Amino acid sequence: MQVVRVLTPEYALNYILEKWLQVGTDATIEWKSEHAECVQAFSTRSKRYRIMLPQPFVTAAAAKNDKIHAALDLIKEWMQSKKMKRIRVH
Repeated sequence: MQVVRVLTPEYALNYILEKWLQVGTDATIEWKSEHAECVQAFSTRSKRYRIMLPQPFVTAAAAKNDKIHAALDLIKEWMQSKKMKRIRVH
């Protein structure tokens, strides 16, 4: 049996990145199972290493490491790529 792994963050990230570069050639995506693994890898890698974390983990990681900050809002980038507008529910 073949298991297909298509997760929403993975799909969204690949879709957005493919607008500017070729995943696998221009960038390598390395998936981690825990948020702490991402932060540890970021702390020990080169300046070109980037991590993708959901909130509130970005805020918690940034409090411990001043080199970590939110570079983009994945939802905003996705909506712009699809020319969508966010609907506010009151």
